[in-house]
Amino acid sequence: MTLHENEVSVDESTVRGLLRAQRPDLADLTVAHVGGGTDNTMYRIGADLLARFPRTREKVTALEKELTWLPRLRSHLPYPIPTPVHAGRPGPDYPFPWALYTWIDGEEVSDATVADWHRYGRELAEFVSSLHSADRMGATRSGDLSWYRGGTLRPHDGWVGPCFADARGHGVDLDFERLDKLLVLTRAVTARRMSVGAFIAQSALDLANGRLDPVRKGHAAVVSHEQAEVLRGLGRDLMDARRQLAGAATNLNQLTRAVNAGVVLPVEQIEAALAHVVEQIGRTDVVTSRVGEAARLSR
Repeated sequence: MTLHENEVSVDESTVRGLLRAQRPDLADLTVAHVGGGTDNTMYRIGADLLARFPRTREKVTALEKELTWLPRLRSHLPYPIPTPVHAGRPGPDYPFPWALYTWIDGEEVSDATVADWHRYGRELAEFVSSLHSADRMGATRSGDLSWYRGGTLRPHDGWVGPCFADARGHGVDLDFERLDKLLVLTRAVTARRMSVGAFIAQSALDLANGRLDPVRKGHAAVVSHEQAEVLRGLGRDLMDARRQLAGAATNLNQLTRAVNAGVVLPVEQIEAALAHVVEQIGRTDVVTSRVGEAARLSR
């Protein structure tokens, strides 16, 4: 399934052709399509490797960042992450760089796959905390995503304010006082959540044997029945908060696309959608903090 107008399609024949030319030692392994995201199409190579192919030329930058930062972050994180093993070159049937990574077995997070919700919540909080505290190693916010991902809204004051002023001058029927207050609110929220990096999608979290960490051995947390129940509840609360935030963000994104397409929507509808996102961000922050605190107390 293609997601972009200028997307370059990839199939098994394309993958095998690239492997024969660049990694002939892997060319006879099985090749299976295993889905994809907004940026990449993915194929599993044999039992131990994953190939990622940018869908468009614009998505190549993200792949290059993966190749640089995954090895750097690996030693700072408590659980396995994919390791790049080959930086592929463009070929006759595929014009962009591509890459091979180690494959990590697992299942997507769900009620059917999580064996212990309180353990999962503790491990997820530990992973996110480690990611947030990792040294930036000279990284700066730059590139095509830096204007909205991982930063604050303050740098946009230079164009948002004049846009509001222009709209007022044209007699647009909007409650600018409410919009100004909402901008201040969202600016404050993003200011305390600023980071260099990106986001963690639920679909990117893998479980093995019902746990976030499939290889962690020699460690067992001893908790009482009451503590276990609290942590289990917090794990479920965290998953619910993430689902609610994802739903709110999807709704706001759909409204934004409609406006960009020329659809006229009431400002109250946009305002309500944005306020709902802000509310869910706050809720997720609260639950994540409670999970982290409960995890520390249970150690």
